[in-house]
Amino acid sequence: MPSRTRAGTGGCARSAGRFGDDVAEIVDACTDSYEDPPPPWHIRKQQYIEHLPESSPSALRVSLADKVDNVEAILRDLREHDLARDSSGP
Repeated sequence: MPSRTRAGTGGCARSAGRFGDDVAEIVDACTDSYEDPPPPWHIRKQQYIEHLPESSPSALRVSLADKVDNVEAILRDLREHDLARDSSGP
């Protein structure tokens, strides 16, 4: 499996230059792929999950906040577009 971490390239280098190494490390830890084109979704997410135990507490907090925000956005969209369905049946 190719290395996921490239803290000295792309967005991480810009983040480090602008916000410092700590932020760049969080950006790197929360980035699921640097490949272009990226691998299929399932592969990227599996690799992302596998690397979480190696992540810093700060990166884990940012990742969790991102996931919570994603769930809130999905729920908001369901409510706004009246897509929520009663789970008891049609």
